Amino acid sequence: MNDKLRVLLVTTWDQPCGIAEHSWYLKQAVEAADPEIEITPWTDLDPASLRSSVPVPDLVWLNYQAALHSRWTPDWIQRWRQSVNGMKIGVTYHDTGVPNSDQCQAICAAADTFVIHEPADDLPMEKGDYWRMGVPTPTPAGIHPPDGPEYWALGYRDQPRLGTIGFPFAWKCYDELAKVTAANGWAFYVIAPGATDEQMACWLRLNPCTTVRRAFVGRQAAVRLLAGCDATAFTYVCHNTGQSGAILQGIAARKPVIALSTCRQMRALYEDPLGREAIRWCSTFEEVGFALRTVSIERCDPGIVALAEQDGWARLGQRYAQLYRRLVA
Repeated sequence: MNDKLRVLLVTTWDQPCGIAEHSWYLKQAVEAADPEIEITPWTDLDPASLRSSVPVPDLVWLNYQAALHSRWTPDWIQRWRQSVNGMKIGVTYHDTGVPNSDQCQAICAAADTFVIHEPADDLPMEKGDYWRMGVPTPTPAGIHPPDGPEYWALGYRDQPRLGTIGFPFAWKCYDELAKVTAANGWAFYVIAPGATDEQMACWLRLNPCTTVRRAFVGRQAAVRLLAGCDATAFTYVCHNTGQSGAILQGIAARKPVIALSTCRQMRALYEDPLGREAIRWCSTFEEVGFALRTVSIERCDPGIVALAEQDGWARLGQRYAQLYRRLVA
């Protein structure tokens, strides 16, 4: 007989996307914090599919992204709760602002509780929590930088290396990072799943000491690769909503982190007192260049280490576990 608290997590799973990554960390962290909680991913995002869930869970939790969960309307949430004896339904909402503000308000009002990752003044926070996304905890191997021909571009072992990670969308400004690293004597290491031959050629033209990894990299491997760099940078110009998940891998690497303060996806960290102090915030690429010229090269950055501990998944897992317990009490 299973006496565990059963949570059905409605989410993408085991695929290269940020929602699936968050789900993996959530399951791992909550079950580590409270072994009597069992989280089961449910990957059919049609709400009608939950009728086939066996056994019936104690709690349904939506790892919600507006496009992925478009069929989970407020009406559906209310009907589901009524059809299963008032079952509790919670939401982690990953994109709260424009253009999803109205949808987010409706979803959060219909659910029993919700968690968001960025400040939001237009939501009923008396029934929700604002928790930033968790910073991954590296494995012991993540402390030791990698080596080998795939990692090193020819001839730049004596140069500092700037690393970044993420799908190569134009608004991530990898072209500009290639330029500014070359101008300031840095090599550029970019983990860019799906990068095209044209993009690779461009980055190499702008900075010949560039290494590109185009394969999707697993969670811990990504942190380990970034830990082998001397700093990481996340210079986005995107106005989309939601906290950036990629920068958390840079923080997990525990090296200096450079970011653009003007990007909405960095707002949660920029407004946090420790995040404001620990990260090298810039508003232009001229300032990014200055950061590269003045950053301290060391094994670990003390400010980033403190930020990683403050926002680590271990603490966040405890928060979620306590929240789940309160909901079903």
